[in-house]
Amino acid sequence: MFDGNLPNCLNRLSYLETLDISSNQFTGMLPASLIANLTSLMYIDFSLNKFEGSFSFSSLCNHTKLEFFQLKRDNEKLEVETEKPIGWIPMFQCKVLALPNWNIKRLKGSVVPSFLLHQHKLQVLDMPHNSLEGQFPNWLLKNNTKLKYLNLRNNSLQGVMHMEYLNANMRFLDMSGNHITGIIHHDIQKFISYVEYLNFSSNALNGVIPSSICDLHQLQILDLSQNNFSGRLPNGFVTNLSHLGMLKLSKNALHGQILSGNLSLGGIDVLHLDNNYFTGNIGNNIVEHNDRLISMDISDNFFRGTIPSWISNATGIVELVMRNNRFEGQIPCGKASFSYLDISHNFFSGPIPYCLNLEQMQFLHLSYNRFTGLVPNNLSGRIPEFLGNLSRLRILLLGPNC
Repeated sequence: MFDGNLPNCLNRLSYLETLDISSNQFTGMLPASLIANLTSLMYIDFSLNKFEGSFSFSSLCNHTKLEFFQLKRDNEKLEVETEKPIGWIPMFQCKVLALPNWNIKRLKGSVVPSFLLHQHKLQVLDMPHNSLEGQFPNWLLKNNTKLKYLNLRNNSLQGVMHMEYLNANMRFLDMSGNHITGIIHHDIQKFISYVEYLNFSSNALNGVIPSSICDLHQLQILDLSQNNFSGRLPNGFVTNLSHLGMLKLSKNALHGQILSGNLSLGGIDVLHLDNNYFTGNIGNNIVEHNDRLISMDISDNFFRGTIPSWISNATGIVELVMRNNRFEGQIPCGKASFSYLDISHNFFSGPIPYCLNLEQMQFLHLSYNRFTGLVPNNLSGRIPEFLGNLSRLRILLLGPNC
């Protein structure tokens, strides 16, 4: 909780190699004169303070040893200037550069900082939420063959990303929330064999999802949602990805029977397949490690058939969304304790089973079905007393009714 301005005497510490003042309450300016003389610095972290004004990145141009620079912000009063003076060239080769959540000040708009053209040893580049515009910087991938972590999430980059410039060191790749076009390279496993986190969501990628995705055996999180992918998923898409914990394919134009047959969800915690054209039944043998499943959203597809009992017995699942499909039959009893359950806009029939565990329920949506009994969708009779005992229930939709 240190506060106040940084003392000017810091600029006398000419042998200082590490300067970490992060997560304090320092205020005032970050004067260039304070940093310019500290040319022995290898590690700088100014993150999460209350600085104001403008910090010029060129004040570091003579720092030949600089390898780590991080500046995360928690206020709107500090700007980062990367383009003054025009054409400045750094003498350092940074390994870690983290400038998240900045609207970086530039003379020529929100372009990728030009000093990065001279960086060839980057291992970590973290610049999400920066309003970066223009073509995707493929030169950045080509110049930095040791990149392990690349996060350019939620910018405005466009054009094609040349995935053949990716490398085997890559573990984390997040390009979500941009305007990237093109396809996923058919041999993507050759370039990022050991990637663990891959997020291309909310872009304009198209074509099919290549079978080479199945060869990314270390993949733990895969998010390809909100693109223009089409076609069937490759065989073994889920079963081959044994480490996969999160799979999001929402809002594409994919089709096929992804959940049919003797499919095991393995260790998946989050499965979102909503807003596609998937068909078929849900397999009865998706039982292995189903206690890991927390959230399952398969809404707005063309799934049909009955609900298998393993869903109602998946003890870990808290969010189940099956809205707007063609499911039918009765809901099986089970041990699952849902907090969010939406099975509306289907063809379920019979009574609503009282044996469902609804103690943790916060959202329950049952409308547009064919339920009968005390609480049918054509509502008649009395609302059962158990609904009054759902102390965590926030939304209950049973209409329309007669």
